[in-house]
Amino acid sequence: MTTNKGRVFGPLLLGRPMMSGTLKPWLVKGDPVREAAWGRLRRESPAFRRAELLFSGVWGAAFVGECALRIVGVYSLSVDTMVWLGTVVMIVTMVVAFVVSGAVGAVPMAHMMGASAPGAVPAGVEKRSSLAGSTHG
Repeated sequence: MTTNKGRVFGPLLLGRPMMSGTLKPWLVKGDPVREAAWGRLRRESPAFRRAELLFSGVWGAAFVGECALRIVGVYSLSVDTMVWLGTVVMIVTMVVAFVVSGAVGAVPMAHMMGASAPGAVPAGVEKRSSLAGSTHG
């Protein structure tokens, strides 16, 4: 018998992050170059895979934590309180998960994809303007 915890963290432990299906369209944005960068980085970059796993891990932990808070609330608070508090817990969980998963997963992955695209400027190197050296500063 598989527990819910197993369904949430099982794919993560097997290296198949569940949230990748949700994250990929946001990062790729239907662009074939970004799609190719995603595939290449997924195959070749341990840092990219680690960020992908962290993204899913944050969401898994958030959902498990939300469930735990709701269970504690159900057994220790009144029904009237849990009716509104359940919504607050869900909203706070979602906001925290969006911020943390973005910081440890989505943003680093987007940077790696941008840097690996053909013609990309390496991180820390300023791209030269076509107006460089002209009087049009």
